[in-house]
Amino acid sequence: MKMNLRLRKIIFIILSSLIIFLFVLEISLRIGGYLYTQHRHHEAYLKAKISMQGTFKIFCYGDSFTEGFGVNPQDSYPEQLGLLLQKKGFKNIVVLNKGHCGSSSSLVFRKLQKDIQQYYPDAVIVMIGANNIWNLEKSSYFILRGKQLGILMKASSILDNSKVYKLLKIININFRSKINKFAKKEIEENGSCKSSYSVHLQLADLFNANKDFKLARYEIWAAVKAVDEWDESMVCAIFDKINHFDNIIVNKEIELIRFNRYIQRKYKDDKNKSKKFTDMISARLDSEKNKEIFDNVLRYDLKEMFKLTKENGARFILMTYPNYTGVNSNSDIREISKAYNILLIDNEIIVEEKVRDDNIKDLFLDDGHCNEKGNRLIAEITCDALVKAGIVPNNKIAEKRQ
Repeated sequence: MKMNLRLRKIIFIILSSLIIFLFVLEISLRIGGYLYTQHRHHEAYLKAKISMQGTFKIFCYGDSFTEGFGVNPQDSYPEQLGLLLQKKGFKNIVVLNKGHCGSSSSLVFRKLQKDIQQYYPDAVIVMIGANNIWNLEKSSYFILRGKQLGILMKASSILDNSKVYKLLKIININFRSKINKFAKKEIEENGSCKSSYSVHLQLADLFNANKDFKLARYEIWAAVKAVDEWDESMVCAIFDKINHFDNIIVNKEIELIRFNRYIQRKYKDDKNKSKKFTDMISARLDSEKNKEIFDNVLRYDLKEMFKLTKENGARFILMTYPNYTGVNSNSDIREISKAYNILLIDNEIIVEEKVRDDNIKDLFLDDGHCNEKGNRLIAEITCDALVKAGIVPNNKIAEKRQ
């Protein structure tokens, strides 16, 4: 009896200490992150504020397609747009790249809320929606679903807002990156990549980018069968590759069900692992079946952005993603544009019209993002649209809004 009481006390002390440690670490990371951001960006913020005085300010919001993933910062479409406008004689214009890899429409909306009160942009260009289905950080999904949310989704929301959780994710990613580099080295030294999980996934990326979804499916399953021991990040990687499929060619739901059965068979003697992974797959299946919910999230966020910019006297412009991306949010972007009479730069259609099918691959990287040439074309399309719509002032200094 005394041993049981002592053991309970020890467990209580350990758990209490762990909770206190995590709480202190969370607070420390938040304070440290705030101080670091203030120190790092204060001087840049002052310079930007001074340089933007008396100018017409265009802010470009979005995810990796706006930030310029895979190219040098100066080759992103917002940077090239600024140079094009300068060359056309629009001297008092500043174009800022506010894109951030992995951003969802909800995160863009929240960033816009802060920026519009701080910098007073004159025009806001938004291309977003590709990451809504997996990035639930501060997502409007939780506003729209309310009490209907499952425990798993609520837990995901809480964790996504935790600095400690993000730190652990970064550590895990860095650790896995080192493991992958080691595995790649082993493959190169052995001269064989037949059983390599990462190599098959890279091939799946290439085939997805080329819209060869059947070949991509083959490589994904080759990757699945090459895995001896699964972890959460590997399961998520398979989700990401399957998410790029065109449902008409390869049904995502069927592939996820098949993957679920494979995991159940693999871990039939390990109920804990089986449940952990199958719960993850079930949550993804739920999101696929309820895609309309995530479409509503995008529509909700875009409508709120439009209202916010209108209230603050800024012009709101929407963009579709260029072709070759595997993104399914373009139809929702067009719908909101039409419903609220918002200027739409339809990159998907315009790129297809400007570039012949046999040359369109020259605009994209292997993973589907725009290369330097692709970003330049988006910048040219945007520049022409802004000038034609009379949004940019012809060598006039924008009046400062109060």
